[in-house]
Amino acid sequence: MSFFQKHLNLSSKPYLGASADQLKAGDFNNDGHTDFVVAQIHSESLGSTPAQLQVFMGDGKGGFSDQTDTMFASGLPWINYVARMIVADFNGDNVDDIFAIDNGIDKPPFTGGQNKLFLSSGGKLLDATHNLPQGMKNNHGASAGDIDNDGDLDILVNALMNDGNDLQINDGNGVFRSAGYLLPDLTMVNPWSGVGRVVKTNTWSGLIDVNNDGWLDMILGGWDNGNAGKTELYLNDGKGSFAHSTAIPLPPTGIPGESIMDIKSIDLNGDALPDLALSITSGGSADVFYHTPYMQLLVNKGDGVFVDETALRYAQSTAPQPLTMWYKSLEIIDLNRDGYPDILMDDQNMGSTILLNDGKGRFAKVLELPEGRDPNMYVYSVVAAGDFNGDTMPDLVLSIYGGYGGFDVYLNQLSGPSGLGKLNGKYDDSAMYRFYNKVTGTHFYSGSKQEVESVLLSMPDFSFDGPAFKKSTVADDLVDVFRFYNTQTGTHLYTANRAEADNIRATLPVYDDEGVAYRAHAEQSEGTAALYRFFNTESGTHFYTANAAEMESVKIQLAGTMSFEGIAYYVDI
Repeated sequence: MSFFQKHLNLSSKPYLGASADQLKAGDFNNDGHTDFVVAQIHSESLGSTPAQLQVFMGDGKGGFSDQTDTMFASGLPWINYVARMIVADFNGDNVDDIFAIDNGIDKPPFTGGQNKLFLSSGGKLLDATHNLPQGMKNNHGASAGDIDNDGDLDILVNALMNDGNDLQINDGNGVFRSAGYLLPDLTMVNPWSGVGRVVKTNTWSGLIDVNNDGWLDMILGGWDNGNAGKTELYLNDGKGSFAHSTAIPLPPTGIPGESIMDIKSIDLNGDALPDLALSITSGGSADVFYHTPYMQLLVNKGDGVFVDETALRYAQSTAPQPLTMWYKSLEIIDLNRDGYPDILMDDQNMGSTILLNDGKGRFAKVLELPEGRDPNMYVYSVVAAGDFNGDTMPDLVLSIYGGYGGFDVYLNQLSGPSGLGKLNGKYDDSAMYRFYNKVTGTHFYSGSKQEVESVLLSMPDFSFDGPAFKKSTVADDLVDVFRFYNTQTGTHLYTANRAEADNIRATLPVYDDEGVAYRAHAEQSEGTAALYRFFNTESGTHFYTANAAEMESVKIQLAGTMSFEGIAYYVDI
């Protein structure tokens, strides 16, 4: 099975009549091991009979145990129709929390549901739903990000019917308040009567800094309904507001009644501008409704302009299929650790698909799950990725027959780019290699073959991430990148700012000056990418990445710890 191998099957006792609708990975008790949460839905009643969230705690060796009965400090986590979740740190304690998007009852008269929030507290999960704006709404989607750059994650909720979008601002402790004044006018003339105005509604959203100005922008996904908003981009004004932002339409696919199911940031061409991957399906009558599994790939050209390059990068049919099939979620993750983002597409009815990146932003299907599935039959399986055995490689967990067949855990069989042997002994003189220090949680960069080989052979605490970017050799705008070693923390600092380097030498004796590490560009040009710098406010160390998707992930997942310092300089790719 490609580079994944089945490790075990977890037996499961789902709530009677309920089935697994989504899985998400996270560390919910802060023990350093990856766990996963299951959102279950009572399928027959479509939510009128409540179900439960289910939590499996990891042992760090690829094993799990169902600890739902003991992990929730406030009692069992009852939900109605939670088809989607967000796992992130919402209360600033660096431990994963769960935001459950509850649609309520998914059938007429569509009375709506109350979203749920479970915050980490003392190794448990505490029901903090009272911290959210209260109200029964037809919640369909949501996205999280630090809209106002105050160091915590805010939430944008997307509800259907007459409920609309709700931007909820975090006070830093996981308490949220609605802030509609930060949104643009999201209303339209009543499409049914032509009299008065009604709210526009959207199925999904994305909070992504598309113009690299350090402020998250807002993308709203359209759908097939009279009061549906279009798929549009709104730029942040640099103060955390979209109130006066003008809508920028994104390219349509031509799929009839196209409806957006997910929006993710991905770097397709290495130009430092976040590109987009959108899951899209068809609307319309029952025979074609949600019958199109399609992923659109949009390349960012700057200034809010996106170009559809799906046909070039992953060609697909836009025609409705005989069975109900659509990608509920997309996960952007480097599954083989070659430095290029791959894609995990999750389709509950027909199973999941893994696409590998060829290094140029083009994708090929390499794996379908569950194994041996019949393409003409529903499989009722969802999947999540995470490092389940502590080897830094992404593994997979998937539900079998809605969880009634348990959960299969597949471990990644690649050792990762763990040495020159993994590169077939071919050291690339033009590359800057990246290592991850498992003790300090920081990265180390080197372009010296002798140094790289020394770290590989004699420093087991360093895992090898492979080539990060190219050394810059010939250009008019090249600047020196200085490397300093912090003798107290055992970490490195890199800077192309001569004033900063001089200040370190003059005032910070804990830093050893190790000279010029490599050269980079002061300005962006063709063939270069931005290298982003973060400051870890807890450890006093820095984090660097030239991967725009990784930068966006750090901004969202580690907003309470990692302070974004912007673009340090530009590197060749």
